Amino acid sequence: MFYLEIVRAQMRLVTPLVLGGADPSGPPELRAPAFKGLLRYWYRAVDPAYQSREARVFGGVGPGEGQACFLLRVTGEHLQTATFHLNERRDGKDARAGLRYLTYSLTARGRERLFFKPGQTITLHFLFKKRPGEQQDRRAILASIWLLGHLGGAGARIRRGMGTVALTRWSVVDPAGHEVEAWPEMQELPIAHGAASVDEWLRRFESGLSCLQRWFGEADTRHPTHTTLGPGSRFVLLELPPARRGEDAWENALNEAGLALHRFRLRRGVARADGDGDYHRAKRLLLRLDPASGPARREAPARARTGREIAPERVAFGLPLQFRFTSLQGRSIMFRGKQHDRSASRLWIRPIDLGDRQALLFALLPSPLLAPGEPIRAEVRRERVELDLPGDHILMEFLDSLSGREVTWPCG
Repeated sequence: MFYLEIVRAQMRLVTPLVLGGADPSGPPELRAPAFKGLLRYWYRAVDPAYQSREARVFGGVGPGEGQACFLLRVTGEHLQTATFHLNERRDGKDARAGLRYLTYSLTARGRERLFFKPGQTITLHFLFKKRPGEQQDRRAILASIWLLGHLGGAGARIRRGMGTVALTRWSVVDPAGHEVEAWPEMQELPIAHGAASVDEWLRRFESGLSCLQRWFGEADTRHPTHTTLGPGSRFVLLELPPARRGEDAWENALNEAGLALHRFRLRRGVARADGDGDYHRAKRLLLRLDPASGPARREAPARARTGREIAPERVAFGLPLQFRFTSLQGRSIMFRGKQHDRSASRLWIRPIDLGDRQALLFALLPSPLLAPGEPIRAEVRRERVELDLPGDHILMEFLDSLSGREVTWPCG
């Protein structure tokens, strides 16, 4: 099939990319459908009117809908793979405790996964029979590429920094591979990666967010049905010291991120002076549901207007959430949605390359934890109890605890 124009987007792998194919335990694969789904995800996040344009740009299955306006191919030359091994210890301590905390599902013994090694480049090729005639269609495509390459990633554990991809360059070429005139919208949307300092990166990033705001307007994020860029979105950038000799910069960055998150959760969950942290509340609930675990304390739990008890604050970081108590012979309590076992975190963690240094971007994006009206369900053995959601103030407190540079929405 003949294609008149091709948009190329080069992405650098900042952290290991774990992207399984037909065999999840086999070698990673660059699958175009996976990346197309990610592009659609980010387009929905940025355009409040996505329903009127999504099918025309990305394809759809409804009446009168059909294929996308482009064919997507994803390539990488001689990509190298490796397997996780996080066994390093120094002075009897786990030197990678923070990284292990963020990547536990990928590094647990017996679960090691193959990944594409960071530092390599992949290219997304968008093949068009003709250039999209409507400006908003071109904006939709470029916005999805830009957001994937500045906030998102691919594969497993992307919200915890794995699979981070950085947009480094985009261009337009003809069928022979020769560069032709770029889309005018490309000049409006700056690429932040390649910046040599925190100030420069933030200027480009904030300029890009402001451009997206001009292109698509303001979303209503009071009751989001999906991940949405708009009021309530927060971005905090932390500059990190150089990595130790022989240490990969991405490992150092994610290790620092994991330690910061773990320390905060520990302070909020266990070390509260009032004894009402998540750890204590979960333990009291376990003892009420399973009296055989030990004597229950007779205290009135916090309740919402529904009359239901309020779930531990930490569920706002994502579900499921499990507490295990060694003081109760390893007994545990599990928190998940009544209809949905899993819910992704609203907090995104992303390493940023700054020449010979590295930074961490923490992004909080409005999104629903569960479906409207769906309660949390606490489970202890066969016992079940429904709880109300606690709100997202703990996420705000975590960002407030970081001593970094912040960008908020709106950015104009």
